[in-house]
Amino acid sequence: MPRLYFAYGSNLDAEDFRAWCAERGFGDARLELRSTAVVHGRILAFTRYSPARRGGVLDIPEHAGASVRGALFRVLGSGWRALDEKEGCGSGAYRRVPVIALADTGARVEAVTYEVVHKKRFVAPTDAYLRAVRRGLRTRGLPTHDLDRALTRLAGE
Repeated sequence: MPRLYFAYGSNLDAEDFRAWCAERGFGDARLELRSTAVVHGRILAFTRYSPARRGGVLDIPEHAGASVRGALFRVLGSGWRALDEKEGCGSGAYRRVPVIALADTGARVEAVTYEVVHKKRFVAPTDAYLRAVRRGLRTRGLPTHDLDRALTRLAGE
């Protein structure tokens, strides 16, 4: 069985992911939705400045008692290469980390996600980035209240 990808930020938005892939020659990269899910022991936070986004982007640092809602995807085509490049994996931006996600079916699923390598306390995101994340959350039927809390919280508190 292929490893699944747990998305929690802009990659929840199919439009945003497709556009990024098309601009960079990853036309066959696809994320196939398997289910929504939650990862316990992590929290949404804006801990990194993205030059491409010109503002803060999401991370899921470890945080006891917290949880992050997102979605599990099967990664197809050049999807893993596209994700690694988009997240700056290997360049010091994000790194792949294993997580256990609780799928909407109740199953515990091993997955891979990305977390920021060098975290800042808080980096304000742009409106365009927030729109992409909100659109992705809503499209997947996920609540936006954790995103709203991340906007008002300093990472690590």
